[in-house]
Amino acid sequence: GNILSPSFPSHYGSGLNCIWIITVSESSYIQLKFNAFDVYEMDSPVCTRDRLEISSINPHEGTSTTLLGAYCNTNPPKGPIESLWNMLQVTFITDTTLSAQGFWLSYR
Repeated sequence: GNILSPSFPSHYGSGLNCIWIITVSESSYIQLKFNAFDVYEMDSPVCTRDRLEISSINPHEGTSTTLLGAYCNTNPPKGPIESLWNMLQVTFITDTTLSAQGFWLSYR
């Protein structure tokens, strides 16, 4: 499947809090691959403005999540990202300042 930021490939809006949940069969894992990535960050390596957070959800502990990474232009994803379990949460958060093109990711 694919997930695109709102309005991609045009600039995304401000004040967004978008959440996508990906679920596959219990014995499977999820792999994310980024086809395009442009998420605004002025200069902080910890992604304090706009960011894309990837978390693995443990289905055996309700909604318990493990953050796999927070990504922005100063800390872009490197290579594919793999889930720890069969559920992944993708969260896209933007502030009210500048924006960028956003992202396009594929999962399998």
